[in-house]
Amino acid sequence: MSTFRSSPDVALPAAASAVASTSNEAAFALRAELAAFEAPARRAIACILHIPERSPDVDDCVQETLRRAVEHRTEAREPHALRGWVLGIARHVALDEIRARKRSRARNEPLDGEETRHDVPAAGPSPETQVAKRRELLQVSMALAGMPERQREALLLFHVEGVEYAEIGRRLGVPLGTVATWIARGRAHLVEKLSEDR
Repeated sequence: MSTFRSSPDVALPAAASAVASTSNEAAFALRAELAAFEAPARRAIACILHIPERSPDVDDCVQETLRRAVEHRTEAREPHALRGWVLGIARHVALDEIRARKRSRARNEPLDGEETRHDVPAAGPSPETQVAKRRELLQVSMALAGMPERQREALLLFHVEGVEYAEIGRRLGVPLGTVATWIARGRAHLVEKLSEDR
């Protein structure tokens, strides 16, 4: 009887180790693949937050983007769409950061009747300008979200990353004419949506 019991006891840790090893290898492979998207995610987040790419807030958002991507890796539908998926996560992380900042500011604002010690105007853009820029970024984000995924991806590859049409076609597996059409339609969609909001 002891022979029967010892065999599974020995096999279970080995099996668990093999599963963990396979899982770790898959996670490592995904992290390596996601590392290629760190720079585009960093640019997108910095653009949305209106801060330099090398700021600690952008670093935190990039790390959160990659963490969410690894955590939700099973939700990535197609390998060729991984970049767009990661940039979508980056956009959501940046918007979450904006919302968190607003909540933090609201908690720190004085109550009615309280005096403030901040009589000196802050350097940089006025609050009205900041709100207008954030509103515009939100409108652009919403307009981009309303596009077909591959059209949006082509548009972002061209305008955010500066990738040439031929390379976009190669990456997306479509002819050059299709890339040109997607980018032209994407621009028209953005112009239309942004002019509706004004």
